[in-house]
Amino acid sequence: MSLEQRLEYLLRAAVRAERNGDHHVARSLRRMARDIQPIDRTLTLAIHDGGT
Repeated sequence: MSLEQRLEYLLRAAVRAERNGDHHVARSLRRMARDIQPIDRTLTLAIHDGGT
């Protein structure tokens, strides 16, 4: 699973948790997504573009 896929999965899970009223879980999932994001925007672009 790529980093981008993990981010999408966590954010979708956070939305589902909010819909179910689990706001604490949603906050935790969003925090997890934020923690795995690359620090540098160019890293995100490199991952998205296949490393070029």
